[in-house]
Amino acid sequence: MKKWLLGLCLLVSLNGVCISEMSLSTTCLIDLTRFATAYFDQLTINELIVNKIVISTTTIKGFDISVYFSPYDDCEKQWIDIITKASSYVYVSCFGITNQNITNALCEVKKRGINVIVCTDKMQAGNKTAKLREEQFKQNNIPYIIKKKQVLEHNKMIAVDDKHGIIGSWNLSGNAQPQDNSIVVFTNCSSLVITIRKAIERIYNRDK
Repeated sequence: MKKWLLGLCLLVSLNGVCISEMSLSTTCLIDLTRFATAYFDQLTINELIVNKIVISTTTIKGFDISVYFSPYDDCEKQWIDIITKASSYVYVSCFGITNQNITNALCEVKKRGINVIVCTDKMQAGNKTAKLREEQFKQNNIPYIIKKKQVLEHNKMIAVDDKHGIIGSWNLSGNAQPQDNSIVVFTNCSSLVITIRKAIERIYNRDK
């Protein structure tokens, strides 16, 4: 099989599209073409159809990449699950955070002595609900870094312990779960999580 086709198979699977149908209607959010090419001999794809949406978990060389879609799948739960697993650090970079449950989860792990950092966009940090979350973070001694520069901070990503990571389009807002049509991509691949962590560290050091 051609290398480009191997990469295409993984890209399609990562977007929740059934490979057997080879539908290309969704936008590919992660370019792992080279990764698929390198490890295709150890790649297995398991598909679970939920509410007519195909959720794919791709296992490559001992780690997973899982894809979830709101409002069909509980994306909030995926965020909270990896936050509560933290034993060392939780770094978050987001467009804005008004989600009370995720805020509470971050504050709870901070109480356990976990290093927690939250970076967010300047415009989104200005609304009333975001101000309440900011105050909650300050009360729990969590660095809450608001972007200083007039360039949109549009990330929605988290790194935990160099073991668990999430990227995607799902917003950390109070109404994202029932209303958004968004994606959460989870991985427990250490090298990918380290890449996410380093990106958040750059944002933190630039804007603090």
